[in-house]
Amino acid sequence: MRIAKYFVVGLTGTAVASFASVGFALASTASDDAAAASTLTALGGMSFLFICCYALMFLLIVGLAIFNLIMWYDAAMRDKKDYPDDNKSMWIILLILLNYWAALFYYFMVKRKAENK
Repeated sequence: MRIAKYFVVGLTGTAVASFASVGFALASTASDDAAAASTLTALGGMSFLFICCYALMFLLIVGLAIFNLIMWYDAAMRDKKDYPDDNKSMWIILLILLNYWAALFYYFMVKRKAENK
């Protein structure tokens, strides 16, 4: 039985999959080809989902790296009197060793308090 044209949507089983499946296929052959098209479409939808996840992770990592560099620059340029207990060297060492976590703590404990004065 030949179907003139049908629309195959990949990954329509779950809500997440149906939300994330953008890989649509248009096929115009027999049912054996429909199964192959459906499989390829499902794989296309999954690859799109993985590409989106990797892109989001890449943007998050780049954003955190930029935030970390901004905090390093601020720590290097800030006067020693702006730090709690005049501990500039300790904060610079923490920023180098603990990266993003120290940058977050530095932002709230030093940079934000100094800007509010």
